[in-house]
Amino acid sequence: MKRDCVAFQGFELIGHITTTLYADEISCGLRCLQDENCQSYNSKSHADDAKKECQLSNQTKKSSPENLRRNPRSTYYGRGTVDLILSSFQMIILLFSYADKRGWDSAHPALSCKEILDYGHSKGDGEYWIDPEKSGNPLKVYCDMSRSGGGWLLVSNVEFGSPSPKVSIETSYRGIGKSHMVLQKSAMKELRRHLSFTQLRFHCHKKQGRTFHVVTASNSSGEAVVRYFSGQTDEQPDACGSFVRVTLDDNSELAGICKDWGQLKSGEVRVGKWGHGEDQNRLYWYPVLIKNKYQLRVQLHNVDDLEKMECDDSYGHNVDTDGDFWRVFVR
Repeated sequence: MKRDCVAFQGFELIGHITTTLYADEISCGLRCLQDENCQSYNSKSHADDAKKECQLSNQTKKSSPENLRRNPRSTYYGRGTVDLILSSFQMIILLFSYADKRGWDSAHPALSCKEILDYGHSKGDGEYWIDPEKSGNPLKVYCDMSRSGGGWLLVSNVEFGSPSPKVSIETSYRGIGKSHMVLQKSAMKELRRHLSFTQLRFHCHKKQGRTFHVVTASNSSGEAVVRYFSGQTDEQPDACGSFVRVTLDDNSELAGICKDWGQLKSGEVRVGKWGHGEDQNRLYWYPVLIKNKYQLRVQLHNVDDLEKMECDDSYGHNVDTDGDFWRVFVR
């Protein structure tokens, strides 16, 4: 097939998009060259997004002229255009550079799990390298790339086993590089200063119990929850309207009766608030509870020994089984 070597500013080819990702125009062209099915691509800007959207297509304006339409924020490129823009030497350098996937090794860290996902470099759930401070001192973390839209960074992880692994209490966000840890308020505050995450996700499960799985909402109520658990405010946020249940997974009692959540520092209970009036341990010590009924909690003994893990457990009734887990993610 003869390569399409033209570029049309103000146009896009629709109807045959095979891949969509975020990349600049050159990187988009290189992705097209690496994809044997790609014959053309659109590079599109958005008024509310600093990144460019890259759309790969398996057709061209010549093979599908009826699908070429005007779009002032898009430029249509034929696959052969990249060859005309880059010299052979430049092409080799850029191709080798592009082969180094963002977040796949310590030499090419990403800023966050979400950035890895947005740039199309996800290889599924697992370990990646990030450097939120751009300091040249990256750390290996766990990214959940498959649930609730993906791009989630694990910031607290507790698992029950025989014996249960040690759980470290981290005062710096860099502790997220450990396998089993909980973050204190100071660590969450430091992390948000560098990462600017906008959502939290609480996920715990018990084989002989229930699953609590919620994501903070993308609204002002959800932002208030993020601010509270990140130590940017001590005002306990309203519960109802601040989260959404993860469908087909959450079967908790707690998520259905948010109006009864919480306990204030004054001792007043069932106030419809997140938290227990706690300070540094607010993320894992009763972030959600209905007094004398149901609660979420991680209780440690001798600093790092797991004594109790509660996940929507009924008051006074707690059974831990190998494989039970309690996790918090940010995105």
